[in-house]
Amino acid sequence: MNIKITGKELKATEAIKDYIEKKADRLVKYFGEDFDLYATIKTEGAEQIAEMDVKAVGERIRAVTAHRDLYASIDKDIDILEGQARKVKTKKDKQNMTESIRMKESLKLEEEHEIEGEILKTLYYEIKPLAPEDAKLKLEERPQDKFLTFINLENNKVNVIYTPYDTYTTSTKIRISEYAKNININENPVVFNSLDYRSEILDVINKCGHTNYPIVDKKGHCLGLLKVTDTNSFEKQDVILVDHNQKSQSVEGIDEANILEIVDHHNLGTIGTTMPISFRSMPVGCTCTIIYNLYEENHITIPKEIAGLMLSAILSDTMIFKSPTTTQLDIDVANKLAKIADVDIDKYGYEMFKAGSSIKGMKPEEILSQDMKNYNVDDVALAISQITTMDYEEIEKDLSKYVELLNNLEKQGFKIAVLFITDVIKNGSYVVYNDSAKEIIADSFNISDIKQGIYLQDIVSRKKQMLPNIMEVIEKKI
Repeated sequence: MNIKITGKELKATEAIKDYIEKKADRLVKYFGEDFDLYATIKTEGAEQIAEMDVKAVGERIRAVTAHRDLYASIDKDIDILEGQARKVKTKKDKQNMTESIRMKESLKLEEEHEIEGEILKTLYYEIKPLAPEDAKLKLEERPQDKFLTFINLENNKVNVIYTPYDTYTTSTKIRISEYAKNININENPVVFNSLDYRSEILDVINKCGHTNYPIVDKKGHCLGLLKVTDTNSFEKQDVILVDHNQKSQSVEGIDEANILEIVDHHNLGTIGTTMPISFRSMPVGCTCTIIYNLYEENHITIPKEIAGLMLSAILSDTMIFKSPTTTQLDIDVANKLAKIADVDIDKYGYEMFKAGSSIKGMKPEEILSQDMKNYNVDDVALAISQITTMDYEEIEKDLSKYVELLNNLEKQGFKIAVLFITDVIKNGSYVVYNDSAKEIIADSFNISDIKQGIYLQDIVSRKKQMLPNIMEVIEKKI
């Protein structure tokens, strides 16, 4: 057995190689050790694709499977290859069996023995070697026989296909029956989650070619069956975008949704609609300020718990009114919400930031991805992450790790990757950046002697300070 594994845009690790080699052992019983297996693993979007090509003496079989889990793709490929190998072996066994096996099946009790005046005859059957699917077809041709005895080529044992039904019923049932080999009953079937997007489902269906797929919940319990024909007609889900209007910041599958309304306080983004919609945008520090006005306009009383959540959002976005994005309307709405929630704004705001700013126990990857937003300026991709904390020392201890992670983002297409660590009490931010962004960050904030982790006083707003400054420099340099 000779195995060659190639990775395209996906590294073929030793663990993956060992897994494929272990699974390939299942083919030995069909081909022996004399076969070659060529495996290619690659990534297309969210799918992990495994392609396998097996060459044996006079035979070639192939399988291609796509799945979100690479190991599931490998398992499916091996299942397909094993099924094809079984057919090849069955065919060869049938060809090698040059003479029919004649077997005498005697139902004779005794030639002289009488039962109700009748003597049973001795019956003879010519039992031929057949594959189960061939036996099924043969019985379909002669349903009046009601049963068929044959030598199963898969195990070399005598098998009987029997039906208790009459000729018409039998022939009808055979015609509408499906071959067991065509039913996906392997250990790792291709399944979909109830929340999977239609576009993703279609991609998998086009690659797999099955007609039916199980729909499962998070625990793997089957909820139903998806037919390919079901994907031809669907209804778009109605959504309202809140606090964003850019496709890159929205949920996956937004293109398949029916956008009814947008409520936001950011600059206009890339979301487009086919029909006119309600677009409520205001230059305020927090979207919850706009939402408060919507409650008022519709004469809806705000519950105490909801008021507390909305107040928390305003205090967070405005950094307890220290952010330059803060407007008088934000302050007025926050005071009204504090009254409904029955809290002291100053005390509540401080305790909220204190409780939410601790990053102890968090990994650098978690901190970096916690609040990262992507932008595009003149075909230059930006990734700007911001975290609010009073524990900059915790980040400083692993500063080199953060730089490494930001440099890795550059490999994913982001020329500028920056992390701002904002201290609400100091009213400023520390900045960490990828190597290629050094000059741009220095020019954006007029830093003469820039270094990793440098502190920028009064720089606290991503929307009004960080992003605009960086965008302006990029536009000048390009």
